[in-house]
Amino acid sequence: MEIYSHNRLSYYEQCPLKYKLRYVDKLPPQVGQSIEAFLGIRVHETLEKLYDNELNGIPNKFDEIKNYFIQTWEENWNGDIQIINKRYKPIDYKQNGIDYITNYFLKNLPFNQDKTIALEKELIFKIDDENIKIKGIIDRLAKHHDRYIIHDYKTGKKLPSKKSLSDDRQLGIYALALKQNYENVEKIELIWHFLAHEREIKIKPKSNDLKNLEKNLILKIKKVENTKKFPSKKSFLCNWCEYKSICKESENIS
Repeated sequence: MEIYSHNRLSYYEQCPLKYKLRYVDKLPPQVGQSIEAFLGIRVHETLEKLYDNELNGIPNKFDEIKNYFIQTWEENWNGDIQIINKRYKPIDYKQNGIDYITNYFLKNLPFNQDKTIALEKELIFKIDDENIKIKGIIDRLAKHHDRYIIHDYKTGKKLPSKKSLSDDRQLGIYALALKQNYENVEKIELIWHFLAHEREIKIKPKSNDLKNLEKNLILKIKKVENTKKFPSKKSFLCNWCEYKSICKESENIS
């Protein structure tokens, strides 16, 4: 049985051919990782380190956390990292990461707003009479009194509206997974941390919204599974596609 995820469905929505190459043909990426993705991974690793320290009773010192980010950046950097926007250099993205970590650390010190119970937590749940399996990986799962809190960290420049986030599939999937994998989950809060904007957006999902999401997931997944042809879909996203070197549609994208 295939296991779906928000990212997997996003591949299909962005470009059916990209989906086919990744999930049907299982073709490895043909180009290096984008620097935006590289930055996001390094920031997530650093915040995971921060809260892992908290879980283990290790006091967090800012210099140590900042140096951890710098160290992991330098250890993982390689010449295959793709920089699409030529106005910026690697040092600019690295400094962005340092700024994100700095601002987050100072804003949330002493990190006692809630109690972390899991980091990078993978949860799998079933829908449609257990014929469909979906997974999600929660950046940080916390609890405050009887409320479960799902934290998600974003390093992109886009800042969505709170209204648009009320229909967000990714964290909605996490909420569905949480309710099926944990007992007596009644109250859930979703928190997006938009690090580039130093903003937090909080939403408490409603039961009807989650039921509608489940129905939409079933429809979307069945559409994917019934697809016979996977045409390419030309867009600005071709610039960041890991298969652009073998796709004619990506030519002359600006």
